[in-house]
Amino acid sequence: MITRDPPRFVLVSQALARRAGTLLLLTMAGGGLLAGCGDSGDSSDNDPLAEYEGVWAVDKDDSVIDCPTEVDLRNQAFSIWNSTFTIAAGVLADIAEIQGSCQLNYDVDVANHVATLKNPDPYTNAAPTCELTIDASTGEKIVIKPVTDGGSPWTFQLLKPTADEAPPAQIVGSADVVLMLADALGNLQTLNCKFAPHVDAHKIAKP
Repeated sequence: MITRDPPRFVLVSQALARRAGTLLLLTMAGGGLLAGCGDSGDSSDNDPLAEYEGVWAVDKDDSVIDCPTEVDLRNQAFSIWNSTFTIAAGVLADIAEIQGSCQLNYDVDVANHVATLKNPDPYTNAAPTCELTIDASTGEKIVIKPVTDGGSPWTFQLLKPTADEAPPAQIVGSADVVLMLADALGNLQTLNCKFAPHVDAHKIAKP
């Protein structure tokens, strides 16, 4: 257990939300984002990855971060996604998820309609990692290390479509997290946490 500065931890959500870019800390849990349009979901016979590619709108985001040693950071609603994200054709991977905060590279199992993070990452030759700055002046940051195998790998899954509705998908899985926050004296403290992404989305635009 580290020595906490309670006001500092109360302000974690605001600090993360202020981070330059599109990192979101969802302090109001369960607020669904709705969109009213979508595409037909038809994929090209010549490109089995076409059904993944396009712009996706987030319908519901139940992602959470859990830092067991910190009562204020247990199962807190937290996300790296904005209201939309893009899946594009990959160069060194089958597809790439581009949502402003991180680029995540996936290989696709076409038969099972699921994409799994490529490990090692083809650009770094290391395990996939997403490092986000909270406050550059204090050195505060969050490092997300997605789990890519075992019982709860980070995946992008196409769900069964419904006639006349936009194609649905889901991001689920788990990640190890290193969260570095400054205390009241400005000293960086390191928290070892877990992140559980859980995003429901539907496609609103083709590539």
